[in-house]
Amino acid sequence: MRSLLDQVRHWTIYKPNDVMVYEGDLRFSYCEIFHGALRLAGGLKKLGVRKGMRVGALMFNHYRWYDLYYGLAAAGCVLVPLNYRLANPEIVYQLNDSGCAMLIFDPEFAGGVEEVKDSLKTVEHFVFTGKEMPFAGALDYDGLLDAEPFEEDVSEDDLFGIYYCPESVDFLDAIPKSDAGKILKRVLREKYWEGHVRKVG
Repeated sequence: MRSLLDQVRHWTIYKPNDVMVYEGDLRFSYCEIFHGALRLAGGLKKLGVRKGMRVGALMFNHYRWYDLYYGLAAAGCVLVPLNYRLANPEIVYQLNDSGCAMLIFDPEFAGGVEEVKDSLKTVEHFVFTGKEMPFAGALDYDGLLDAEPFEEDVSEDDLFGIYYCPESVDFLDAIPKSDAGKILKRVLREKYWEGHVRKVG
């Protein structure tokens, strides 16, 4: 496998209609998740978000993570998941430190995002997963899924994610991970880190 998307591609070929994601009464097949990811990648490309660009996500745990996770893999972008329990200054720090060009956020975090958006040095696009746009310039997440499917040429050595985790009460670690690391962790059930642990605060 050269990309995380290949995990879903495999089952889309062999069992396209089998359910991959359950959430309440919602059901999504492998085929739906795979093609949703390609459409999201197309939407990102249409916005000018290119391979290697960082995308922050401030979201609760729900089904949209599957579009996002595999869609960013299809686009060759770098995921920066944000812990929603963090205070605003910590969120600002992580977005600025990682150099995110886009922030995708749920309705529950709209107020906080609006408060700090002027402090974000590199974020050009604010994408909202809710219905009513919280502030001028915010973009509709579902609108990104209306784009033509797209898949970037990626390799297993391309950076996929930057994960901030509390190593201690005194500082945060930024841990870059590649697709290779993700795939090996899943297949071999072992941790594999691409890059290094970096003290950032």
